[in-house]
Amino acid sequence: ADNGLLREQLSVWARFGDGMVEPLLRGRLSGIPVLIVAGRGAGADLLDTIEDRVTAAGATRAGRIVLTDRWGLTQEAARERLAVALSLDAGGGPSPPSAADLMERAVGALAARLAVPSDLSEAADPISALAEAGFLDLDGVAASGFPPPGALVLAVAGESPAPGAQDPLPALVGALAGRRPLVVAQPLASPERLVPGVRADAALAATVGTVDHADTLPGQISIVYALADARTGKPAVHYGIRRGATAIAPPGGM
Repeated sequence: ADNGLLREQLSVWARFGDGMVEPLLRGRLSGIPVLIVAGRGAGADLLDTIEDRVTAAGATRAGRIVLTDRWGLTQEAARERLAVALSLDAGGGPSPPSAADLMERAVGALAARLAVPSDLSEAADPISALAEAGFLDLDGVAASGFPPPGALVLAVAGESPAPGAQDPLPALVGALAGRRPLVVAQPLASPERLVPGVRADAALAATVGTVDHADTLPGQISIVYALADARTGKPAVHYGIRRGATAIAPPGGM
């Protein structure tokens, strides 16, 4: 009986939340392109839901970039493939670069490319090269003028990397900060350290908004408000229930 009552209460709150979404989000991101960059293993259903919330706020979809398992760089073949893709020196000499060094250089090249609109058909375009080499999965990414001018970036955490594997997403967030308006998010159950890492860095925390409950309705509403704040240059707000959160949801909107 208690379980049945709790289910009914949850149903009431779920229906109430669904009814409140449209007026809370309407017009918050009108005409603003939003690009999603997701870590390996980020759930497709979650990414679809977040995209739906963002477009409900009036944003346009600038596409989705998902970082693949190949970024782990645990095997020499993957390191060589990454170096070739970006015309980096994989190291044939006595002191070849480490996986961390290759990662830093590759992430820097990707961040620099995402900061400036360009065509994927351009010679040695980093995004095209990384996609062809299997390091990126692209969805809805325009072949020309990508990312669109004024695009906001939402970074969504994926699964934790295997022991000893490299994780490019935190480094990419750090490299993109200051180049494009940026928000980072992760679901409640995510073991990823993306959001805590941003909150622990004073410089990033001041400019990069975070959401640690992206798989909940309040979290998805918070993502939209955090993106809107990032677009206008307002101080970053950290939404959720984990350490470093400053609010569970936008008080003005709720």
